[in-house]
Amino acid sequence: MKLIWSIASPHVMQSVANTIASGHEVEIILPSWIIDPTAINTGNATVHIVSDTVDLLDTLNYILASNKIDYLVPSFPDAITEQVAEICQQHKIAFVEQSTARILSSKYNYYRLWKALSIPMPEIYNKITQVELPCIVKPYRGQASNGVKILTNINEVTEFFSANEYIVQQYIPGDIVSFVGTVVDGQIDIDLCYDIESDAFPYVPETGLSFPSKHGFLQKSVTEYLQRFFDVVQLNNVPFMLDIMVDANGQFYFIDFAARLSMGGLLLMPYGGEENYVNKMLSRMHQEQFVVQLTGAVLFRQLGLPYGDIKEISCKNSKLAAKLELPKQVVVAAHDNCVYSNGYAIVIGDDLEEVEDKFKQCVDSISIEYYNKI
Repeated sequence: MKLIWSIASPHVMQSVANTIASGHEVEIILPSWIIDPTAINTGNATVHIVSDTVDLLDTLNYILASNKIDYLVPSFPDAITEQVAEICQQHKIAFVEQSTARILSSKYNYYRLWKALSIPMPEIYNKITQVELPCIVKPYRGQASNGVKILTNINEVTEFFSANEYIVQQYIPGDIVSFVGTVVDGQIDIDLCYDIESDAFPYVPETGLSFPSKHGFLQKSVTEYLQRFFDVVQLNNVPFMLDIMVDANGQFYFIDFAARLSMGGLLLMPYGGEENYVNKMLSRMHQEQFVVQLTGAVLFRQLGLPYGDIKEISCKNSKLAAKLELPKQVVVAAHDNCVYSNGYAIVIGDDLEEVEDKFKQCVDSISIEYYNKI
């Protein structure tokens, strides 16, 4: 098969390599504002480097016009889902329907639908007088926690209301859980459930991922609500990812959704033993059943080092990590997105307790000298 794959994170390159190794031809679209093209190995794939979303859409249109593409791997930025759907319809390649894409490309649209369907979700504040602090604000169109912030000051809230591009929502502290799966011929299959760490208040970037989730038992209830949602938006024959928040009482709330591959899922799966998820997903689209084979535990986490300009850095216990990426020049202050350049470790083991212990030993053995420590 010949595929188009827009790469949204350097951490999915192992999955891309495995897909190519299984015999697929891949046309890669590489957003240079997300990934440094010189920092990754794209193997034998044909690579198209793009500078912004307009360039990305033009390139997608060109590839589809110039090649016989069998499948578009859904991994585009959520904000352009509607435009991607329009291009795919023009070239008669399978993707979500335009009417569905119009809903899914905006949190505001699918939040309203969730509320109408009585799907549990945090309250949306439509008036400043409704707001209870702290609250959380999110862009209508965005992903990976870009632009998401917790507010404790009513004056800040007023500014975000005035911008008219943000959802102002009830803030519910708790655990974030992500579900990864597919819907094919109306059948929903959850293939992975993992926990998301976020601890950079007031911003809420994803700073860590861990499998298995502490809340995997919620899968059946979550699937029932997903079925209600999919029936209305007529979503079918695509992968999806759903994030929920679980509060201290065990109540869960839908908070984010996309009809695409999960970047976190593609990061974790190869280290959990499932090296060919995309290949198997494609088979499922052609009516072949499969079960994701995952074993043990996997932890991905940023290193959490002090900020500053680095002079020298090393790690004595680096072999405890399946992969360790140390920061090279500077550790920057946390903001509203994952700061992968600050360094991270991926650790595997038999259970979560073991991977936590390995991660701690690894980080504790890091020796770092700064030119200037902030």
